[in-house]
Amino acid sequence: MAFGQVEVEVEKDNDITGVHTWLHSIHPGEITWFDTDGDIQGEQYRVALTLSEIYFQMTIEKVTYGKEGCCKKITDMWDLDIFNAHLKYGTSPESPITFIKWINNKKYLIKIGETEFMVDFTEQPWTIAKYGGG
Repeated sequence: MAFGQVEVEVEKDNDITGVHTWLHSIHPGEITWFDTDGDIQGEQYRVALTLSEIYFQMTIEKVTYGKEGCCKKITDMWDLDIFNAHLKYGTSPESPITFIKWINNKKYLIKIGETEFMVDFTEQPWTIAKYGGG
């Protein structure tokens, strides 16, 4: 883990129904298509922001696609606990979270309050760090 990063607690959500009672917004990344004849021919990650009462939460979903883009299915979901990031960077758990953009299919930018952060789930441990641009 690089200097200035905070490890993100991740809990795999076994309820992959895709129903978000408190859905605020959803942000799909690019679809990666595979050169295969198998049942799964593409995958995509997307970020779901939910708002329960006054607290925002982030979930990363893995979506797979079948032949010719059919059979879209959520196959995995991970709930990100960013409490440690709030402690380290002094942001409030009540601050709004705004999705900014995808950097690649496993990194994205968000804004918590007025501060920009990069979330990286390329490898374990997943991290969140202040983002200075670039």
